Amino acid sequence: MKIDIHVHTKKTKSGDPDTREITPESLLKIIKETDVQILAITNHNHFDLEQYNEIVNITEDTCQIWPGIELDIVEEERHGHLLVIVNPENANLLSEKMDKLLQQTTEDDFNISIEDTIKHFDEMDAIYIPHYYVKKPNLIDEDIKKLSKNVKINSRVIKEATNSISAGIYISHGHNSIYGSDIQNWDKYIEKSNDLPELRLPVESFEQFCLLLEKNEPTINTILNQKKHEEIKINPFNDKEINISIYNDINIIFGSKGTGKTEILHAISDYYNSKGLKTDVFESNLENLEETYDIKGKNMNVKIEEMTIETCESEISELKSATEKSITSLSNYLKYYSNQITNQITKNITIKDFSTKDESNPKRKLDQSKEIFDKINSFNQFLDENKALENILNDDLLSDLKEMLDLTLRKVTEEYEKNFINANKDICPPLIKFD
Repeated sequence: MKIDIHVHTKKTKSGDPDTREITPESLLKIIKETDVQILAITNHNHFDLEQYNEIVNITEDTCQIWPGIELDIVEEERHGHLLVIVNPENANLLSEKMDKLLQQTTEDDFNISIEDTIKHFDEMDAIYIPHYYVKKPNLIDEDIKKLSKNVKINSRVIKEATNSISAGIYISHGHNSIYGSDIQNWDKYIEKSNDLPELRLPVESFEQFCLLLEKNEPTINTILNQKKHEEIKINPFNDKEINISIYNDINIIFGSKGTGKTEILHAISDYYNSKGLKTDVFESNLENLEETYDIKGKNMNVKIEEMTIETCESEISELKSATEKSITSLSNYLKYYSNQITNQITKNITIKDFSTKDESNPKRKLDQSKEIFDKINSFNQFLDENKALENILNDDLLSDLKEMLDLTLRKVTEEYEKNFINANKDICPPLIKFD
């Protein structure tokens, strides 16, 4: 039987989609097309007692309906969601409690701490299902430990996963886990119900489900006895006959290594083989199953030509003869990418492969004569402007110095003009050519 512990039937918060709204009649029609036999109504911060009673009455012969609510939990400024599902006998008490809690607020703004949640709801024989890990918004391990520590029965705390894979992972690591549809759109519920968890034991009531959570042995035995089974007698150890119950379901034999589980399986197989049923025993570490049952088909002999199937012999032969190419050395990679870079640079150079012309001598002489001219001319100006020098040098000496500088400057000027013509003669050729 399938169970859905997280169902919305109303749009109670502004962020809820309108497609969560559903009438009792429509819900019954949808549920009849599924295998869901237990359904918990958990609307956000809201419990509608009138709608709950209508759904209970209309689905009486189809599905168990459990009352619940999805609470916004705030713990040390952390926000998470917690499903609280109560005993159906306490549906009226749940309605009264929520009416009181919502007197000064709305469903959008309501939130409650873990401590207050336990205070208000634990008396209703409740099951607590916090969003866990990737099921957002989630309670962290610290919050869930606080919840488990303070409720009356800590086995009633179950972590809600997003799907069967997540739930399986949590369970394998020792966590009690379950998941529900958290339905957003009732038009998709039939398809979504295919992935809901399935109880291996038929649960007839909320109380019975809670006893299963507590692993109550009498309850488990009572439910098991309701399943179709037969008692058989086998003799796995030759010296003693034993009775064993075989259920029309998955049967698991528990026992540590060396306790005779394999012998019991062989005895059960022999029993049913003698009744005309074909059974096999698969043992680990005794034989290679691939070789025993030819799983890879090594011993299969089929002529596919007789089955009008193309053999593809040439293609297969070509594949078989294919070899890997030799690995390119790093040095070749370096040469290749170096050439690539060089070629790329070359493309960006518009002038290349031209012969150079030696312009160093005329140009250098021109620059040198220009530099000498500028320095002598500058010093000559310095003599004219510096009156203090006249007080140091006598008139004759100062006059000789200026005359010498003038002669030097004229000589440098002539050299500069000659160098200028030599440096620029290719650019400005003479207008008159003398023979």
